[in-house]
Amino acid sequence: MKRVLFVIGILICNLFVPKASSASTATSTTGVAVIAERFNHPQFISNNDDALTLRLALLDYAAKGALVRIATYTYDDGKATRVLVKHMCSAVARGVHVELIVDSKSGEIADENNPFNGTAAAVKTEQAYVDLANCGVNVFIHNYTTEYVTVMKKRIPNIFAPELSSGEDATLRLTSRLEELRRRLSASLEPALREKGMNVGPGSVLEKLQSLIEDLGVFFAHQTGTPTNPSAGTAGVYKPADNAKEKITDDYRGLLSDPFWAQFNPEDREGNAIKMAAITKAIISALEKDDVLRVVRNKLRVYNRLTHRKLFLVQEPPGAASENCVIIGGRNLGDDYLTSSQGSYRDGDVFFCKRQVPSMDGFLRQANESLDQLKPGPKQDLSDPALNSTDSNVLKQVEKGGVGRKVSNRTTHAVDIAQLKGDDLEDFENPVLLTSGWNPKADEVHQELVAAIGRETKELYIETAYAEFDRSIREALESAMRDRHVKVRIVTNSLFISDGIFQLIRLWMVKWNEKMAHAYPDLFEMDYAPLSAGHMIHFKGAAFRCQNSIDGGNHFREYMVGSHNFHPRSGYSDKEHEIEWRVEDADCGNIKSDLIASRIKYYKSAQESQSARGPILVTYSTFLSELREVANNSQDTPKSNLAQAIEQAMDISDGSQVKVIYEDKLNLIQMLLDEGGLRDLIGKLL
Repeated sequence: MKRVLFVIGILICNLFVPKASSASTATSTTGVAVIAERFNHPQFISNNDDALTLRLALLDYAAKGALVRIATYTYDDGKATRVLVKHMCSAVARGVHVELIVDSKSGEIADENNPFNGTAAAVKTEQAYVDLANCGVNVFIHNYTTEYVTVMKKRIPNIFAPELSSGEDATLRLTSRLEELRRRLSASLEPALREKGMNVGPGSVLEKLQSLIEDLGVFFAHQTGTPTNPSAGTAGVYKPADNAKEKITDDYRGLLSDPFWAQFNPEDREGNAIKMAAITKAIISALEKDDVLRVVRNKLRVYNRLTHRKLFLVQEPPGAASENCVIIGGRNLGDDYLTSSQGSYRDGDVFFCKRQVPSMDGFLRQANESLDQLKPGPKQDLSDPALNSTDSNVLKQVEKGGVGRKVSNRTTHAVDIAQLKGDDLEDFENPVLLTSGWNPKADEVHQELVAAIGRETKELYIETAYAEFDRSIREALESAMRDRHVKVRIVTNSLFISDGIFQLIRLWMVKWNEKMAHAYPDLFEMDYAPLSAGHMIHFKGAAFRCQNSIDGGNHFREYMVGSHNFHPRSGYSDKEHEIEWRVEDADCGNIKSDLIASRIKYYKSAQESQSARGPILVTYSTFLSELREVANNSQDTPKSNLAQAIEQAMDISDGSQVKVIYEDKLNLIQMLLDEGGLRDLIGKLL
């Protein structure tokens, strides 16, 4: 069946022992103050097991009447979350109010079919939600919906209603529906494009992109033995992946050589921006005039708007012994994030309490307001106008009953906090919460990152799962190296260990990465977690060694940690949280504790603990060297073959720098995305 894969693709577009506190842990100490007294300073928690223990301890020690608010993007049923369920329910039984906010992508409401519970894993997660609700935890699902169709035995959100009935198997009917939507789209867009002087419609570009995605799907299916791409009109009969590498190469070259790109001048950034903005406005206006396309567009946008925020807040009732504590970082709730198991992710949290940070009240106020905006009501942040007319994106509470299992409400044995480990953040003070929502112009995290790069005078460190930098970040980094000789180190995932469609970020950024390495060999370093290491990087943080003074004050150091990956989607489709703090340092030499040193020490320790498996971070001299390593040495046959296909498609001719066919077209497309409004158009459509 043609184009199904394209639609699905678009839709789914160690640690260190702290200095022991000298404070007394007298038996009179109660509540989470017991944990706060364990540390003299805020902590940076890298070890997954410690991250889980800390969360369990906060639940166990929270005083009666305390409010625990937990926000996560994904919640995956497993060893870690099952023990979390027991400790959350035990806390409720002691009189603690516990609230859990999750996004719908892990599952929604048990016994109600929806786009996300077509797998056994999602069903187990939904049952865990009911278990929690039954014991008194308030569980809220963000972006809840029951509208879906089944395509090749996989559920996808039903953006095609009413022509496709929700819940039906649309494998055969979807092709005709897509053709109808395609005709409507062409009829709406062609006049708008002609009016703006565009003589070539985007249909050919979309067709070639679709063909590339389809052939990639066939290639993967052929390598893994998974059936896909049924022949026209015959469900269950599958085409072989003949000449798959050649097809991928042809698709890639055809996409870049399409005449649509000739309508823009690669040298005219300002002109492109004006032209693309006008085209965007005309296209959106045309879509709004078509009742069917408007509904499809709005449904798709609701599906793509999610909350990616990760927070763990404990707030005890006011009193002489009360304490407030916070965990903020990149971890979701699941074994990948909270156990030190084979293949679990490398991540990090910042943990602090009011005992160490007396000025945290402002941060708590910001955090609570941010979480409250996710709920229905006057405080809700609906910065995307297309979502104002729907309640699908607001929180739906999981009700008691259903298929839930009984969870014992007996008080759990408090976890042992004596061995909790972390890195002291001795200079941590005055934390600020930065947020981003669905309006890129209000992305506080992106704005602060660019500003901090612009102020840096010595060294900066950025670690992220997905190192896709827009033009503003790239130009700020280039200026820092060129004009101020700032040392730049970036740590991220290699192509083959990243997850899902985000693997494409490595391809998208390879030209800039290698250009920087060639131009600034003594300043620019980019390290990747290789496929052979087995652990994906999931931490999101930035550290700046020496910031220029603001308003005539002293120099300072700056740090950022949270859920924001510093890539464009975080400012268009994902709601994010980031904690930012600054340390005044007149000569930038009084470093007591430092996030840069902490991460370097962490990776060194991790390397020493598993040296037999090979390096856990690699500085590839070229993209070709990464492809050759996977192609020649990996035991993962599909990825080995894909590495060969990519090398052929990109026409990498030598080992010094990547040579990409139609390189000027790639530059143009990137310009249109970052400056010309093409990304904004995609955001408005999706």
